[in-house]
Amino acid sequence: MITLTKNGNAIVFTFSDNAHYLFDGTIEVPVNSLTLITDNSQMATFKKSASNDIFISATYAELGMSKSELESWFKENACGSTGGGGVTSGEVETMIDQAISGKQDTLIAGSGITISGNVISSEGGNKVVELTQAQYDALVDKDPDTFYIITDAEAIDINNYYNKTEVDTALANKADTSAVTEAISSAVSGKVNTSAYNAYTAATDSRLAEDEEVTAAGLNALNDALSGKQDTLIAGSGITISGNVISSEGGGVTVDPSLNSGSTNPVANSAITTALNDKIAKSSFTAAGYTSIVTSIYDGNNNKLYARMLNPNTNGHTDTEVLAYATTITSNGNKPVTGQAVYDKLGGLSLVKITQAAYDQLATKDPNTLYVIVD
Repeated sequence: MITLTKNGNAIVFTFSDNAHYLFDGTIEVPVNSLTLITDNSQMATFKKSASNDIFISATYAELGMSKSELESWFKENACGSTGGGGVTSGEVETMIDQAISGKQDTLIAGSGITISGNVISSEGGNKVVELTQAQYDALVDKDPDTFYIITDAEAIDINNYYNKTEVDTALANKADTSAVTEAISSAVSGKVNTSAYNAYTAATDSRLAEDEEVTAAGLNALNDALSGKQDTLIAGSGITISGNVISSEGGGVTVDPSLNSGSTNPVANSAITTALNDKIAKSSFTAAGYTSIVTSIYDGNNNKLYARMLNPNTNGHTDTEVLAYATTITSNGNKPVTGQAVYDKLGGLSLVKITQAAYDQLATKDPNTLYVIVD
C-alpha cells in the first residue's frame, strides 16, 4: 500500500506492506517537483520534473484511488503556486504532452484483448505485463508466453543501428550462404576425411616404429655376421687389383704347380687340369665295355653298409647289403660296432688318444674322459 499525503510544502509517500517496493517508511518530496502520468492501463507513474526520471510507478489499487481521484488529488496538492512558486495546470499539461510525445497510444481493451491491472492478455494466449526493471529482475520464473514491458527502461541511441534500407544495401554485394555452402561442399568432395587421415597417420607412425625395431635387430645380426669376415681387399701399398686379378709385390702366396697331399698351398689351375686328364672319362669307361661302377653306401638308420652298383649307361644303381654293424658290444661279437655302441659301453666317457708328454702337460684332467697313451 502507498498512501499520499501533504505536509506543509512537501508531498509525503508512505509505504506499508507493498509487494513492489519492499520498504516500510516515508519519502518526502517538494511540491511541484513531480510530474504525474496516468493512462487506462491502471498504472500511474510519478516522474521527477527536473530530470524526467521515474520516481515510482504503482497501480491505482496500490495507491487506493481511482484514476480520476488521483488526478484531482495531484492537481490540488502537488501543483499550483502555493509556497515558493510552482507551475500552472497549463504548464502541467504541457509537461505531460512532452512526456508522452512519441509514445504508443494507450492500449484499450477490445476484441481479443483484455486488461486486468497491469496485465494485458490476448486470445492467442500471450499477455503483456508492465513492470520496472527491478521487479522484472526479482521474478523467479518468467512466463515464456508473457511479454514484459519495462516501464523504467532507459532509451537507447539508435544512431548506431542500421535501418532496413541500409542493411539491404550492405548485403547487396554479399554471397548467399547457401551458395557458399554448396561451393565449399563441392570443393571438399572426394577429399580425405580428417579423422581417417589422422588414423592412417597414427597407424603409419606405429608401423614405422616397428620397422625401426626390426631394422635395428637386422643391423645387429648383420654386424655379428660381418664381425668374423675379413675386410674387403682394396688396392694399396704393394697390392694391385685389375678386374678379378689381385697382384702383390714381393712375398705373396705360394701356388703349388702339382697336386700334393702334404701341402696346404693353393694349386695351379694347370695342375688340376692335368690330374683330371689322367682319370678315365665316363665315355671311355662305357666304350671299354664296363657296365657298372661299385661304390659303398652307409645307412646310418639301419647301421648297414651297402655296395652300390652304378650303371653309367642308365644312371641307375642297385644296392646290395655287405655288412651289418653291431649296436652293442659283447664278448663273443664278431662284427664291427657303431660309435654309439662304444660310447654306451664306456658309460658316457670320452675316449682320447694322447702321447705321454701331452698327457703330462694337461693342467686339468677331465674325470669323464678316458685317456689312451699311444707311446
